[in-house]
Amino acid sequence: MKNKFKIQFANAAVGKAEACVGFTNEISIGKDGWAQIAPFGDFPSFAVIPQPDGSCKRLQAIQRIDKKCAGQMVAEFQNSRKGVKKFFSGRPIYVGHPDVPGIGAKYPDKSAKGVIADLAVREDGLYGMPVFTNEGSDLVEKKKLRFFSGRLTDCEEGDAVNGVPVFTPTVFLSVGLTNQPHLPVQMLNEADEAETNNNKKNENAMKKKLIALLAALSLKPSFANAEAPTNEETEAALDQINQKVVAFANEKQTLADKVTALETEKTKLAGDLTAAQTATTTAQTSFANERKAHVKTVLDAAVTAGKITGADRATWETRLGNEATFANEVTALEAIKPVVKTKSITIDRGNRKIELANAADRREMLAELVNEEMKGGVSYDIAFAKVQKQFPQIFEAMEQPETHKKRK
Repeated sequence: MKNKFKIQFANAAVGKAEACVGFTNEISIGKDGWAQIAPFGDFPSFAVIPQPDGSCKRLQAIQRIDKKCAGQMVAEFQNSRKGVKKFFSGRPIYVGHPDVPGIGAKYPDKSAKGVIADLAVREDGLYGMPVFTNEGSDLVEKKKLRFFSGRLTDCEEGDAVNGVPVFTPTVFLSVGLTNQPHLPVQMLNEADEAETNNNKKNENAMKKKLIALLAALSLKPSFANAEAPTNEETEAALDQINQKVVAFANEKQTLADKVTALETEKTKLAGDLTAAQTATTTAQTSFANERKAHVKTVLDAAVTAGKITGADRATWETRLGNEATFANEVTALEAIKPVVKTKSITIDRGNRKIELANAADRREMLAELVNEEMKGGVSYDIAFAKVQKQFPQIFEAMEQPETHKKRK
């Protein structure tokens, strides 16, 4: 096989880049009570191919049915019907094909007229055992609709024949009642009167399977005779099953909605987390810059006050750079008494001379000079540097440490 084309319905997932191919075939009920869904052989057909925009394309092709693909369809059918899910993954019987993309709108009646309860491979084709509702039985028994049409999907592509693509289906999804058969299948109700009793036996066998399905679903129908329930009792039992199917479908949608809501909340929380992390990083950066500026201001003030000299600055920068002990180190620095020599200096301030007799005078003047420079729109660092260049004598006086003797 060249390619595998997956269908996106009947619980089969499809990737965006994959194509979807399906066929619609006519089938009928055989003499043994089973329905021939598709005979073996190559048949000119039209493949229904859903497109990415939601529309469907009909493609002329050859549909190849053989024992291998029939076996794949039976295996998929049986695997999907294990345990309590056995009925839910069964294959419905419709009037026409309301479940086929692109042509479903032609069939307004969307309700199932029964189910295919079993599937098997026989010598001449793929067969299924139908269990009808009362309405479905009426349509068949009164010959209102005389053929079955099977919907086969998940096709594998083979070598083309005379330029016509060949597809082999591997999944059986549903059947539809019709009067316009497409494949050479047997007609409904073709059994003669002599086969009526045998058909009754088959009907009872199917009803017994229905009873087993009810038990698997923990349902307790009211059967007067559990060995041979009436058609009315069978219809009521099918209604019970249908109600449970609807309940499960509603529960599934509710859970799906909850999952969607949780995914939305997850996305929102992820966005909030990212925003919080960004804000934290910004705050940390801002704090680090502010702390660095604060340290510089503290050290500049300590040098100006004569508490430390320029040579001590690097040591104190390291001590104040420790976040855990910053407050204690600031307190320790503030507790240091001035250690620079006190002497009187005179500076020119325009047309007057000002004498700075002690460290307090120098600190006050230095603050005044820096503030005046900052009024011009420059930063503290630039203002401080300009004052230091213009009045070096103030800083020279500050950086002359007193001797041990004079300090006494």
